[in-house]
Amino acid sequence: MGACMNKPVVASCGCDEDTAALEFTTARNKILGTVVRVEGEERVPLHVALQRRLAWDVCSPHAVPGYDNSAMDGYALHAVDAVKGTCLPCVGASLAGHPYDRAVGVGECVRIMTGAVMPDGADCVVMQERVTVNGDSIILQRQALPGDHVRYAGEDLQAGT
Repeated sequence: MGACMNKPVVASCGCDEDTAALEFTTARNKILGTVVRVEGEERVPLHVALQRRLAWDVCSPHAVPGYDNSAMDGYALHAVDAVKGTCLPCVGASLAGHPYDRAVGVGECVRIMTGAVMPDGADCVVMQERVTVNGDSIILQRQALPGDHVRYAGEDLQAGT
């Protein structure tokens, strides 16, 4: 027998046999005993709000992100073109703050950086690590699907929520 076979088995907190676990009521009372009731409310600047609690709900006036954008550095294209071995000409670039201003056609791709606006017509991003650059074209090393590496407008927060 190995050395670990001689060690006793100790029940963990995830086990029904954990004898060290507190009863529900005891645990609840211990937790509630640490809670301090907040009386009243005040408005403070954000930089002094650390360790404070919100007195009312906070709603975002804007969608976050505010536009469809790339989650990766790579190439924006039509998923119908995203077949392994396909060669696509790169017709432009969409950079953060400088979006591509035309629609991406079928059989084309656009170089895109993380956070840059998704060009019209493109429905997926192929990571730069998944292509072979061949002059002004790319060769796809694997298939991509619609929505791959795209962050959609309002995906994190909808306006008004």
